[in-house]
Amino acid sequence: MTRPKPSRPSATRSSSSRKPSDPAWIGCERRPLRAPFSFGRFPSRRPRGSIGAKGGTMMRAFLALDLPAAVLDAIADLQAALPTGRLVAPEALHLTLAFLDEQPAPVLAEVDVAMRGLRAAAFDLELAGVDTFGGRSPDLVFLGVAPNAALDHLHRKIMAALRGLGLELGRVRFRPHVTLARLPRRIAPRDLDRLAAFLATHAALHLPGLRVERFTLYRSTLRPEGPIHQALADYPLLPQPG
Repeated sequence: MTRPKPSRPSATRSSSSRKPSDPAWIGCERRPLRAPFSFGRFPSRRPRGSIGAKGGTMMRAFLALDLPAAVLDAIADLQAALPTGRLVAPEALHLTLAFLDEQPAPVLAEVDVAMRGLRAAAFDLELAGVDTFGGRSPDLVFLGVAPNAALDHLHRKIMAALRGLGLELGRVRFRPHVTLARLPRRIAPRDLDRLAAFLATHAALHLPGLRVERFTLYRSTLRPEGPIHQALADYPLLPQPG
């Protein structure tokens, strides 16, 4: 049975007054961008070596690429065909570049300064292929990314800048993707078969290409009904020489 096509919010990308009625949704709020980002009275720089100091307001944060309307519409069509799982709401769809975990506000202020000083060129990107993470016990369905040297370059520059601040983010291999749905711990055999058929049908899927001209710092607040993602600041990429 095909699910209703997910509805996409207006251009403001704010859903504070919208709550999807479908219980399969992971609720989320995304608020309009604010730039430049300010952490109030927190300093933008602190003495080197104090980056890991605790204190101040703790924020769960990440850096990500936002997705344009045409791509969100194509993803909504794809999600409507998913046979199982809790769909990620359109407001929450993104491609993570770096997960920062919980950080004090002064640390994120330093991240903001570092990202504003980062120089990388804009580029084209293609989302391609549907798969799962979790092996024989999959836990989420994702949309992959066609090999892209410019995206890898941007990720390396971001990680180098973050580690230069003293942040310890681990050495996890970068597997760029957009999460479409989260799967239950136990999936009925019939649903597993339907999911396998869905994956086989969409393994070679290619969505319309998109132009990446910025990336964004988000604050994420976890809730039982799903996270709230608040866009804090965006960082423009350099135009490619014509």
